[in-house]
Amino acid sequence: MGRGRARARYRAGAVGGGGLIAGIAAWYGRRVKVVGVEPEGSRALHASLEAGRPVDVTVESIAADSLGARNTGQLVYDIARADVDHVALVPDDAIVAAQRALWGRARLRARFQFRQWRARRARPR
Repeated sequence: MGRGRARARYRAGAVGGGGLIAGIAAWYGRRVKVVGVEPEGSRALHASLEAGRPVDVTVESIAADSLGARNTGQLVYDIARADVDHVALVPDDAIVAAQRALWGRARLRARFQFRQWRARRARPR
């Protein structure tokens, strides 16, 4: 440990198909707890870990343009199963709230397509 620096106990990463979180997990191994953060409507890695194998999922999320993978590959699945502590699912409403907070506080614009999501939610099912 460096002088006066506390070691991080967790590392988190956004999950689409799982490549980024698998890379983070492969780098850190068991030295820290690695947590994936995945949209509820685009849950390829979470569903695969639940099923015990890579599976296909339906993607319907505000984050579909950037995190909308329909499945996870075998290598990513194997690394995630071994070294990712868990995958947290985030609802679209929380993603929209985070976008607004980023813009309101720091004038940062997140990539998700808010108008498309809003239009999809307004359509009758």
